[in-house]
Amino acid sequence: MNRLLSILIFSLTILSGYAQQTYHDALLFDAKGNIESITYKSGSSLPTPAIVFGQDGAINEIFQQQAVNDTLAFSTPMPIENIIRDNSNLPTLIKFKTQMPYDFSLNITWDNSVATEFRYMLVYNTKFVKQLGSNGLATGLKLYVILDDTENWDYAGMSKFSNYSYDDNGNWIKRTVTILDENNIETNTYIEERQITYF
Repeated sequence: MNRLLSILIFSLTILSGYAQQTYHDALLFDAKGNIESITYKSGSSLPTPAIVFGQDGAINEIFQQQAVNDTLAFSTPMPIENIIRDNSNLPTLIKFKTQMPYDFSLNITWDNSVATEFRYMLVYNTKFVKQLGSNGLATGLKLYVILDDTENWDYAGMSKFSNYSYDDNGNWIKRTVTILDENNIETNTYIEERQITYF
């Protein structure tokens, strides 16, 4: 009887752990599992994100990091005002609190559980469209912009991804990024890494 009770308590503990993760916002960053944080590090001079998740799987905080050198980076919080979700609890709109002079929102389009398109308005309308390989892995992000009043999206280049490395949970932690301009001419190649912590 005691053995059966122990098994029952153990099973309930596991199930309650799964039940707590109502959201799966890490999918937005091509990651899965009981993730506490994802911190990006880039070999380019571009800013990178750091994301903190709650135990329920929802995004709690987002920071923008700007590297100064290999070991030092400035981190600026991007306070979230609201997250709108679809029927699967996946985020379709992340609205950030206004930080003058910008009012910034990120619109996300999903195909099943894969985030395939990201749109925002900052200086001008911008759209990133994710390219997927036959294995479902992201092979690149195509960039489109609207620079006038025509509402036509102009191709502005892309980032290509290759040479992935993974952690023990199957999430990528290192890849090569190749930047192509609007004429598909290679302009830069660098290594992108990310540190993932788990609950």
